[in-house]
Amino acid sequence: MTPTPTPESDKIWAIDEIFGYTMNHNECNAVSSLTPKLYQNDAKSFCWQQNFSFNDFIFLSSKCEDVFLDDVTLLNDDNSVVPLEMVIEVLRNAKSFHYVFDFGTAMEVVTIDTVNELVKIPHFKELNRFVLEGIPESFDIQTFYEYIKGNKKTKICLGFDDEYSDDYLVLLQTIVYEIRSTENRDYKFPYINIDSMED
Repeated sequence: MTPTPTPESDKIWAIDEIFGYTMNHNECNAVSSLTPKLYQNDAKSFCWQQNFSFNDFIFLSSKCEDVFLDDVTLLNDDNSVVPLEMVIEVLRNAKSFHYVFDFGTAMEVVTIDTVNELVKIPHFKELNRFVLEGIPESFDIQTFYEYIKGNKKTKICLGFDDEYSDDYLVLLQTIVYEIRSTENRDYKFPYINIDSMED
């Protein structure tokens, strides 16, 4: 005799990692169909490659220690893009954060105010690892460089391409050369990659 399914049989208990990949980043179906089934979330790692709502993101990842967003845009209820600082703000348990920006929305995720707001978040300074890739020109690298010079804990990795104004590229290159030429630095050495210059 086949047992009658119970509501609990359709529920999911996340115990280690929540991982999602899709060929269509603009669809939000996978996350929206997962969250109602998740009755307990003990996952320590969250890795996703699909656009989805900020509310679902908070529900799924706010307890995680490792968060990786690959070509993802998080959306508010009104479909506006969630800025990076708001993403970090809700990740109070995170130890490692890795964000590969979606080229189409990167300048909405990273605004001219993002770095100033980011460095004000107390638990941002407690991250063991912070990685950004495909960083847009709206990222205030000068202000972040000042933060880097006071950072003694976080391993920072920043990935830039070469699609920037000449002024921004010169600023990036100047900062990289200054870091490399400083012999007695008392801060955590960052990894900064610019596609247009040798690593």
